[in-house]
Amino acid sequence: MTYLVEGILIQRVMDDAKEVKRTLKNEIGFTKDYLTIQQHRFKERFSSEFTIHPDVDLNFEIPKMCIHTYVENAVKHGFKNTKTGGLLQVDIAPLINGVHISVTDNGMGLKAASDHKSSSGNGLSIMNEFYRLFEKYNGYKIEIKFIDLNKRDGDQTGTRVELKIHKDKR
Repeated sequence: MTYLVEGILIQRVMDDAKEVKRTLKNEIGFTKDYLTIQQHRFKERFSSEFTIHPDVDLNFEIPKMCIHTYVENAVKHGFKNTKTGGLLQVDIAPLINGVHISVTDNGMGLKAASDHKSSSGNGLSIMNEFYRLFEKYNGYKIEIKFIDLNKRDGDQTGTRVELKIHKDKR
């Protein structure tokens, strides 16, 4: 089963390699397929939940990989030292002319993850540059906020990424 999902995921990447945006529905599907592979790989390490408000337009076009990137970071960095009980939540709500996406994990949090740095750290800066160019050439406004939940509530750990994407009505 996992090999089939991996093959489908690879085929999707190849099929839309030249595209810079995809529908929200397709981004959710791509991200869920990625999570299927990771949950099989890591067994009991984490589970995931998607909550999609009924008024969300699933045909709304968003920058590709904008949900997947933060989900992948949660799995790779947030749950790095988690053996069981990790929870990844993706919440999607409508905005006027857009969408609000929240990716929350109960992993180690931003500060702790930066202390255990195991990669180049270029992924987020690449996404920020991608968003800047996406805004410029596609007429969108993209706002992003990173919240270290350790700083807000001593009992809770983890990270929340909030992404607001809307068409800029100029």
